[in-house]
Amino acid sequence: MPSSQTATPQIEQVELKPSQLVPHKNNIRADVGDVTDLAESVKAKGVLQPLVVVPNGKPDRYVIIAGHRRHAAAKVARVKSVPCVIRHDLTDEADQIAVMMVENGQRTDLTAVEEAKGVQTLLDLGDTQKKISERTGMSATKVRQRAKVAKLPDELSAKLTKHAVTLDDAVFVADHTDNADDLALLEEALGTNNWAVTRQKVIDRVASRKREKKLLADIAKTGLTVIDADWEARRGKTDEIAERLGCRRIELIESANLGLRDWTPASSLLDRALAAPENAFVFIERYTNAATAELRVYAAPAPATVGSDTPPTTPTPAATPNPATPADDDDEDEPVGPTPEQIERQQRREALDAATTVRRDFIAGVIAGGKLEHAQLAGQTAPAAGDYIELGWGDVLPFLPIRNEYVGQSMSSDEMREVVTEWVDRQTNPYVLCLTLAWVFLTWIDGHLVSTLNPNYLDAEELRAVDRYALLLETCGYVFSDIELEGINAVREALVQEEPDTEDADG
Repeated sequence: MPSSQTATPQIEQVELKPSQLVPHKNNIRADVGDVTDLAESVKAKGVLQPLVVVPNGKPDRYVIIAGHRRHAAAKVARVKSVPCVIRHDLTDEADQIAVMMVENGQRTDLTAVEEAKGVQTLLDLGDTQKKISERTGMSATKVRQRAKVAKLPDELSAKLTKHAVTLDDAVFVADHTDNADDLALLEEALGTNNWAVTRQKVIDRVASRKREKKLLADIAKTGLTVIDADWEARRGKTDEIAERLGCRRIELIESANLGLRDWTPASSLLDRALAAPENAFVFIERYTNAATAELRVYAAPAPATVGSDTPPTTPTPAATPNPATPADDDDEDEPVGPTPEQIERQQRREALDAATTVRRDFIAGVIAGGKLEHAQLAGQTAPAAGDYIELGWGDVLPFLPIRNEYVGQSMSSDEMREVVTEWVDRQTNPYVLCLTLAWVFLTWIDGHLVSTLNPNYLDAEELRAVDRYALLLETCGYVFSDIELEGINAVREALVQEEPDTEDADG
């Protein structure tokens, strides 16, 4: 005989009083924030999107799964009831957290840290990363990323929330917590105009460390003596070689390859080093984070020069000038390492290189976006550079969306032009073509921002061209870093100085 009782539906939509609802004890949203504007909207139009709730075991009382901000706004607006969807099927807390993540994620309401907290809560409840992926629809990669962010210290997580860091940037920070120097740089740049450049600097440093690891491994295979940034040891080794060869240090004949980022010394010099390893060594120089190698090989002077006060001519095949290494002199002490000024210059170079990468990646995005307003602005800015360049299609390659495919490659101007021409032939958006043509002219102006910009070397027309170019990028949405603003602000100050005094002119 069929039961006379009607089963409770798994999901039902009802109107509930705000007083009947309580927040979830594991709400992944850390703070509902300021709901003043939302409360005004609720007061005028009511709550338009139902809250998702579950029974809490007490008569007519429910726990909020999704809609904590709407609930807070409804209380401020003093509305009598709010639309709710009761989910009787969500009896498992892990299911509740998963729905909470999906509901909020669809509206991009959650911060990176809150998303990470949701994943960690599910892990704490016993879910595997695979199970979380199934519950929430997140990819396995996204689940792993959020779990990584969840492991950040509370203090750092608070900084990420304070500066509204994106999930991608939060993951980037989490990926670099194993290097204290990198992490300190990133923390300092959070929420500032230097974030993108600092992130790029860290990327460059990681690549530099990988390159250094290979450099040292390749050198180790030779069996040559390696002196790692120890200037006293370097001087001692040179003195030892001089004593063995029966001469003063100033009399040694030195051959060297300097500034080697990869182990590619001249083969003739390497052969000489390997033939007499006791008279050679490799010195590792570290200005900042980019280690370079110097292969130095010594020989005794010709007998006629022994005892002379004039040092012999020193052949240096494929040598790179080393400003930190003065000529040896028995009567003077060598400086122990690069000067503070040299270190500062290298640090500025590092920052400018990172800024150039970030800026040109941004420009590549502007060109790829092909927006009418950007094409119009670029087209109006380009003529300012017309008198100062020779047009070359290949020169625009570092600004195109395909730029990263060719980074580090040695290409002739003809090869670059061919790559650009093939890419242009594939484009169908006319504004992409207009932007590409504009930047053929604008490459010259961007070149001024690659190094420390000194307005004293620019005439008034060139100053105006740089100013207009900076305004173009700012209008397109680019945020200049401090290292870039130094030069741009100096240009703008110089322009103010160039303007005639109106009072004197009216005289």
